[in-house]
Order: sequence, then C-alpha cells, then structure tokens
Amino acid sequence: MDSKDNKKKETKKQEEELKKDLEDLVENFKKDDPKAPKVRVISIGMKNNFFKNPYLDALFLMFLNLFFILALAGIYKFFGFDWIDFSHYIFVILFVLIFSINELILKILIFKYMFKLVLLTLGVVLLIVSITAFVLALIITPNLDVISEVGIITFMISFLIIRSFIKNMLTSHKFNIQSINKGE
Repeated sequence: MDSKDNKKKETKKQEEELKKDLEDLVENFKKDDPKAPKVRVISIGMKNNFFKNPYLDALFLMFLNLFFILALAGIYKFFGFDWIDFSHYIFVILFVLIFSINELILKILIFKYMFKLVLLTLGVVLLIVSITAFVLALIITPNLDVISEVGIITFMISFLIIRSFIKNMLTSHKFNIQSINKGE
C-alpha cells in the first residue's frame, strides 16, 4: 500500500512540476520582448494511416490489397506463372476480404497486447502477422485451388514488398519545420 501511495504522490508531484514549467514557458512567450528568438520546432510525422477515421482507413487498405493482388495475379498470369486457379474472381475478392480482415484483427491484437514486442523487433513482427494472415486466408477461402506452392510463396513475397513500398510512399514520413512566434 505504501509503495502505491508513494507512486501516486510522485506522479502528482511530477504533474504539478510539469504544469508549472509549462505555465512559465507560456508566460515567457507572451512577453513582448523584441529580442526574444523564434523557436523552431521539428516534428516528425510518423503517420501510418491514410485517414483519421479508422473504418475509412480499413476500407481503403482493403481496396489497396484488392488492387495489388489482382494486378500481381494478372502479371503472373500474363507471364504464364499460375499459382492459384482464377476461374471465379468472386473467390479472389473473398480471399482479399478475408486476408484484409485477418491482418487488421491480428495487427490490432499485436498492438494492444504485445506493443513492446513490436518495438523490440522494430516492426518485423508485423511482417510475420501479414504472412500469417495471408496463409489463413488461403486456408479459409473456399474454392480457391492452389496450383503451385512455390508460386504462392513468390506471390506472397512480391505482394508484401510492393504493398509496403507503395504504402510507405503514400504515407511518406515528413519532417515539418514550424516556427512559433511569441504570443501566437
């Protein structure tokens, strides 16, 4: 009990000190000192979402997955490298839907319960999650006939590389330099 009370007191004390420091900083900016230098703030936008709305973001990612899978499957078919039977495209769309939902659910669970693991592996565990979601979607999707196991592996690797490259280009990390004037 004493350790919990001590921790609460320490956190309360730290919060009060931070509030006091913040108020002092705000007061210093409000002073009309013409010699006061401009403060430059560099913020790194590590944005992985396309939209602020998570549902719209998930829908957009499903569309991107559908586009990349159909484009790559068309390229593979053009060069005569079949990996699954595309007799009915509805099953491919179902495969993309199952893959996207599996990947989304697994990533949410990983971020919620094993965030430290994501940080320790520098996000490599998310690649394993994507591979797992891909394999689960192949297993779950009905009437999707596998022709070549090597074709599936090469398709999965090329799909994940191209998707991550394009996704990182679309959500490029920007370094925003903003100048803060006093009193604004």
